[in-house]
Amino acid sequence: MSEMSFESLQISTELAEHFATSIYGLRAKAKALTGEVDFNFLLETPQGERYTLKVSRPNTSKIELSFQAAMMDYLADKSLPFQVPSVVRTQRKRWGQQIIDEAGRERWVRLQKWIEGDEIIEVNPRDQKLLKSWGATSGYLSKALQGFDHPHAHRHFRWDPSQVLDTRALVKYVQTEDQKALLEYYWDLFLEEVEPLRADLRKSVNHNDSHDRNVLVQRGANEVVVSGVIDFGDAVYTETINELAIACAYACMGQADPLRAAYWVVAGYNAVFPLQPNELKALLPLIGARLVITVSIAAQNRVSEPENAYLQVSDEQAWEVLRFFRNVSPAFAEMTFREACGMEPCPKRAFFNHWLKSTTPVFSNVVKLQGKTIDLLDLSVGGPVLGNNSQYASGKAMHRTIFRYRTHFCLPLQRRGPDTSVHFCFFRPFRPLRRHKKDFWFSKSQANLSSFSAFADQLPVEPVAPADT
Repeated sequence: MSEMSFESLQISTELAEHFATSIYGLRAKAKALTGEVDFNFLLETPQGERYTLKVSRPNTSKIELSFQAAMMDYLADKSLPFQVPSVVRTQRKRWGQQIIDEAGRERWVRLQKWIEGDEIIEVNPRDQKLLKSWGATSGYLSKALQGFDHPHAHRHFRWDPSQVLDTRALVKYVQTEDQKALLEYYWDLFLEEVEPLRADLRKSVNHNDSHDRNVLVQRGANEVVVSGVIDFGDAVYTETINELAIACAYACMGQADPLRAAYWVVAGYNAVFPLQPNELKALLPLIGARLVITVSIAAQNRVSEPENAYLQVSDEQAWEVLRFFRNVSPAFAEMTFREACGMEPCPKRAFFNHWLKSTTPVFSNVVKLQGKTIDLLDLSVGGPVLGNNSQYASGKAMHRTIFRYRTHFCLPLQRRGPDTSVHFCFFRPFRPLRRHKKDFWFSKSQANLSSFSAFADQLPVEPVAPADT
């Protein structure tokens, strides 16, 4: 076994209890918890007090851990509407204690007050209120941390979405060519959409890890709301919008419509910490960036620490969200996020309106309709053309259905005169259509008409040709 393998680094519950007694003067029972970097334990005293004991991996830097302690101390004075861990000082009044483990390696032991609540990953389904609460929580963190800084925050950190291009070095661990192609798409998207904006994006120290195991909730009689945020080990100085991007990335996991889930997270965040237009343009690529980091590091960890199951907890769901957003236009996502913030969805709408008011537009015909016969081809679910599923289950079946319709209905109309042409109009289901001053509906029951001639009988014998406009 390697000296740095996962098993060799683990800390026993007995040793955790010894640290609690010798360093903090606490007699408590320890229970091991999951974690990516630190080895974490729930401590419970005979009086029912609960704490989180954290033991670092070997050779973790002191300044990194002091940064986390300073950040938690800073937030403790901000009257946040949810809890964050508070640092418990050692018997020597320090934020932590360095120890030497059984293999002679230096480690750090820290203690924090336990935050009550269930991990948000355990909540299903996640309704609109919960998603907005999740977004608002990230918004409160961004707002509170505007005045905070620390020397160690200014570092190059692999979990920072703005450093997503570093994951190109991990592509060798990715299993399939389809997955590699998907990663290439998001790397290119970051270069095209985010890189040109980075100089103008707001920056701050971020918590940088509002994922579904670090966000805690309380269950009420009628709702579930966020009650706490834990784990400040990934905090970093970066683009402020990354705080929201990370929350969205995890809130989208396991959702039937990830874009809709992100909509409510964005709405919650913006209500607390208003977003800027350039941040909304960068948001989708940065959501993708965080997910790319997640799957890339998971692929690497599958090789380096295959026995540590925690390192794979978000892998498959992250791939699913990446595949979903691959088929969403970045411009459409930006408009969706703008709408969530109460902005005009289309950023070019104001320019168009200004142009329209300042000029007299001249419109030309796209299709010349004067003297032509207009006949309807309704391909909606409630229309009479498609019929049952077998008539449109494939492209070939759809083509055959339309051909039959043309043969039985359209061609007889064309024979009325040499100057008559047939044009097809497509309508949404169940919308009223006006012809010969008569309204009628294509009802669902009409979808199973046995023949197109029956459909033709419903229409006026001589359709009126619209004026050429």
